[in-house]
Amino acid sequence: KNIGTYTCYKATTEQEQDAFKLDEADTSGKTTTTVTAWYTPQIPVSNGPDEFQGLPGLILELSYDSQTILCSKVLLNPTKQVVIKEPSSGTTVTQNEFDAITIKKMKEMESQYGRDDGEGNSFKIEIRN
Repeated sequence: KNIGTYTCYKATTEQEQDAFKLDEADTSGKTTTTVTAWYTPQIPVSNGPDEFQGLPGLILELSYDSQTILCSKVLLNPTKQVVIKEPSSGTTVTQNEFDAITIKKMKEMESQYGRDDGEGNSFKIEIRN
């Protein structure tokens, strides 16, 4: 199949995941989703949208669940140079200081979102009147 000016090849796989359970008595088990990717070896970059990658070319179209992600524009070797401006404000810190700030902020987030046991994924819902 052609996507734009690129010749694409189809790759499919099956992904198995736990089914959503409404209650503990639900024994529906697992669901299987078919993932279809269209990739082009004309762009030899082993990458794609979301967590999908590993094919011998760039994924230009990806379908799974009930959604399709389609690349709308590929710009290789742009003529206009991308300029990244160095920040003009802020504080310069060493790597050790940066690591300490990161740890402090992670602990603040864990405390703010109610995850202070450090185990698994969790979330907190608060209903206020």
